[in-house]
Amino acid sequence: MSALQKLGPLIAMVLGLALVSGCYGLHGAAARRTAANPAPSRDSTTSPGCMVALAAEDSTLYWAERGRLLRWDTATASVPTALTSAVHPTNIALDASGIYWIDGPHELSEPRAVHRVGKDGSGPRVLANTTSRAKDLVAAAGRLYWIATEVEGRGSNLLWSLDPRGGQPRAIGVVDDRVWWLAVVDEYAYWVTYDPPNPGGQIRRMALASGELATLASIDDLLAAFVVDAQGMVRLGPEDGVLQTAAADATEWRTLARLERPSSALALAGDRVYVVDGDALLAVSRSDASLARTEFSTMPPVEHIAVADDYVFLASAPIVPHEGCLGTTIRRLAPP
Repeated sequence: MSALQKLGPLIAMVLGLALVSGCYGLHGAAARRTAANPAPSRDSTTSPGCMVALAAEDSTLYWAERGRLLRWDTATASVPTALTSAVHPTNIALDASGIYWIDGPHELSEPRAVHRVGKDGSGPRVLANTTSRAKDLVAAAGRLYWIATEVEGRGSNLLWSLDPRGGQPRAIGVVDDRVWWLAVVDEYAYWVTYDPPNPGGQIRRMALASGELATLASIDDLLAAFVVDAQGMVRLGPEDGVLQTAAADATEWRTLARLERPSSALALAGDRVYVVDGDALLAVSRSDASLARTEFSTMPPVEHIAVADDYVFLASAPIVPHEGCLGTTIRRLAPP
């Protein structure tokens, strides 16, 4: 037997090991590429920009990030598409015909404007130029509402209203200097105000017809979230994680749940309150406080929740010191 014949089995073994090693190496590289660039899916999507506001309708999500507005039709597409450009949007609102947002310079002290675009990206235009500190845009009952100063650069904060089909903005009444979580339901506007450095604040209500202002309740500490709909109010405490509900007059609060690691995002859909506690999506009944939960794999802290088309959408746009925003991640989950 020749030396080559004797070495044959050894050569074959070495070549086999090399081939196997190469296959595992390629598989590992492919896995790393997949982790860095996940395959498109209708259960999740990403954007390199930083989400600042989210809204949903049927199976479609709309959101604003610095420089543009985007749309993701989760029933037909796996990636979002850009609708229109924007400078520094701060809010987004929907009605049956279009999408609305407040846009302008980064500094809220500068003049800003209320914009509109069709849901297919058509006809972007300015509806109204506003004064400084314009924020908290809401679409309700065929009109738009927002907060802005009385005159440019000075004066009291006012609640403004506009018919998006045309006309001029109308001032309804004077509101607080610091307004959070503006909501418009039926004949009233609601918000929470604080008076730093005092820890507490108030829940306010303004009549849309007369501008009459009323204090509904006092709060002892800052809130993580506050939402109002036709069924009443829901609030979430950031320190104790207490989730509570009350009727629209805020006279009697009932505790629904205590969360261990609550996020600041909260959404209402019928009787249910959707909120994130750590790595779990909770669905809490407002009527009987029953609770269901769905665990999901770890993602950055959830900052936005939207409910549409029998799904719950969670969005995160983490900002890291010295690095800035790391982009936006959106996940779609079936309700618990």
